[in-house]
Amino acid sequence: MSFITIKQNFIVPGVIMIVLVLWFFKARGLAFIIATAAFVGLNDF
Repeated sequence: MSFITIKQNFIVPGVIMIVLVLWFFKARGLAFIIATAAFVGLNDF
């Protein structure tokens, strides 16, 4: 349980940063796909 929490604590900020950078460079479609894939991936755990 704690392993999953630690993993999420590192993954979520990283994903948010990637999405924000892509959004800034107008890659909104790609950012949305990555955010959705990351959300689904975290839910699988």
